[in-house]
Amino acid sequence: MKQGDNLVIHCKDKWQNFELERLPRLRFERDWVGKAPLPTTEFVLAAEDGLLHFLFWCHQKPFYDPAERDNLWHYDVAELFFSHNEIAGYGEINLAPSGALWWQTFSHVRSKGVGGPSWFIFEKAQNRAQVYSDQWSLHFELALREPITEELCLNVTAIVHHQGERQYLTWLNLAALEPDFHR
Repeated sequence: MKQGDNLVIHCKDKWQNFELERLPRLRFERDWVGKAPLPTTEFVLAAEDGLLHFLFWCHQKPFYDPAERDNLWHYDVAELFFSHNEIAGYGEINLAPSGALWWQTFSHVRSKGVGGPSWFIFEKAQNRAQVYSDQWSLHFELALREPITEELCLNVTAIVHHQGERQYLTWLNLAALEPDFHR
């Protein structure tokens, strides 16, 4: 599978030995403008017993503020964008190396609040983060109110900093000149 292809969600019922850490990882091959990511950045999406698991690895020391809870996108962050083929609106989840979690629904591009997709409301969410001297990782669990179906569209994005340079990573190819994951 290559960057830009539809995302694969590994399902427990299709794996004889379902160990999340051992599932095949997807690796970002390029950033928004086509450059190779400076740090190796990988992820896995998996579904198990009504939970969506998102595992994320960035192989460099993170740039983050442990006290920040709202403006996570100013630092290193992993993001999930959810939309539905037949329902307007989308949801966004930001996950920080500190374990902080921020989420929002949008009725239209960058239009917060009333009118966001009700299907995005989830039963529970948990973000477990680990920071080491040379990398950081996340294991995020999300229980959506509705089952995961083929109509659910996902994009995994990330913002990573390396030697003062900010890189925008997106799995899906988004047609825009400037980085804007809300497309």
